[in-house]
Amino acid sequence: MTEVESSSGTTQAPQPSGSYRVISAMEAEQFDAAVRRGSPFAPGTSLSLDVIGQELPFEAGVWQETMIGGLLASVIMIAMGLGSLAIFPMGALIIALGGALLGMMALGTRKAKLAVAATLGNLLVLAIAFSQVIR
Repeated sequence: MTEVESSSGTTQAPQPSGSYRVISAMEAEQFDAAVRRGSPFAPGTSLSLDVIGQELPFEAGVWQETMIGGLLASVIMIAMGLGSLAIFPMGALIIALGGALLGMMALGTRKAKLAVAATLGNLLVLAIAFSQVIR
């Protein structure tokens, strides 16, 4: 830091701005001692008991968005299965089976009610297609 000359002609150190502050050598040693260094697996560095055993929330991350995409595909597959029932019942059966699997995969999303509805809709199309195939 450079020194700043005041209006009275004396020089003073500039004052820190923002959230910074100057600490003494003793404070620096205390801070340095509080910072952990080394391997987290070394003896004596285990987690305290209040952290161990606590349930961690499930965070799917990218898979959450993938499951929502599967839910959308499952809803679209209901319409595709219904559309192909009259023309190609075996294809409707395969489409409905895939839609039901995608709907079941989407049960872990925040839109579980829609996933149940999509799964049941695909299972209904699957049952109709199966009855047409075995006729």
